[in-house]
Amino acid sequence: MNDEENKKKFIEDFEYLSKNYFSHPSYLKVRGRPVVYIYDTPVFTLKTKNVEEVINEMRKRVKILSKYDIYIVSSEVNRWFDPNEFRTQERLKLFECNSDWAVQYGGTIGVDDWFMNNYDENVLKVYKEYSEVLFELRKDFMPSTIPGFRCTRIQCYTQPHIIVERDVERFNKRLKYALSTTHSNRAFIRLDTLNDHHEDTQIEPTVEEGYKFLETLYKILKDFLNNR
Repeated sequence: MNDEENKKKFIEDFEYLSKNYFSHPSYLKVRGRPVVYIYDTPVFTLKTKNVEEVINEMRKRVKILSKYDIYIVSSEVNRWFDPNEFRTQERLKLFECNSDWAVQYGGTIGVDDWFMNNYDENVLKVYKEYSEVLFELRKDFMPSTIPGFRCTRIQCYTQPHIIVERDVERFNKRLKYALSTTHSNRAFIRLDTLNDHHEDTQIEPTVEEGYKFLETLYKILKDFLNNR
């Protein structure tokens, strides 16, 4: 967003959301603030000069148009960054809540094997570290979970990638791991995804699988809430 046109577009997109969605009674809000999740935030937080000023300018425009202070969820949680490092924390503090995408999945053979070979336990370690840091920073944490991952897009046919097989028991374990890292005052998790069938991450019911992933989700969340 160092380019003025990109910065303008970024702010205009939030202005559009402010005018058309934030006041709707069904729009997701946290503490009365409309929620926006931004995918792959490091793409601009690492490269934009005065990124805090750009985000603050956008926040002011939203406030003027909608009277809302927005609640932004980032995707800054990343195994390649150290959450205890000053520059990482400066980026984390830009947002009300920090999350990731697809549970730190990495599919490049020869690059991501070290992490994916012990995937669930490595994710848990990353999440615990970020959760503790964000708690100290007084920022919310939102871990994510997936039932599996297999890219079926045409460009993947000629490029083998690391596959996370769809499995209800492992999904069960990932949900428990994710919930164990949430903050006691506010338990958030994100599901990647509802219906991205092209990456095999869907929990949406199908003829082949029925409702088993949704039923697992319901049971785990019910147990979690009953034991809080």
